[in-house]
Amino acid sequence: MFADKPWQWGLRGDPSLWDALEVVLGDLELPEIEKEFSLLLMQGYKYLTKQDLSNRTPVYVEDFARGGMSSGKVCPRFWKKTGFKLLMKRFSQAKEPFDGFDHMTYHIVIKDGETIPDGFDDNVELYNVQGERIYLPPGEPRPKF
Repeated sequence: MFADKPWQWGLRGDPSLWDALEVVLGDLELPEIEKEFSLLLMQGYKYLTKQDLSNRTPVYVEDFARGGMSSGKVCPRFWKKTGFKLLMKRFSQAKEPFDGFDHMTYHIVIKDGETIPDGFDDNVELYNVQGERIYLPPGEPRPKF
């Protein structure tokens, strides 16, 4: 749930809050419904920041201060608009029943003289032996490398 962090934050305290939420909520069993998970997130936010999420003003959390102008400040707007939405999306995906291999991406390294194996057309990411991604235009026949 928390492994892939957002690429952009609101204020400097937000990454620390993300890490703290992971510690506080990470070992809990996921609830069955979204509303319960949403409530857990809000309770975790309030527990760690000592503020309700409805407060629009950035909140200073001394434990998150690392130095710098906005150090230790948490942006409620970021959590409402980005952080919690991302976690809710991940929760929904985690609760979806597994329906086979339709959503998996396969990473295949193609060596000189090899072709792409059958059955991997839609869900394949190809790489050469140097680790560079190989992009194939849609509808193109499989090349021989």
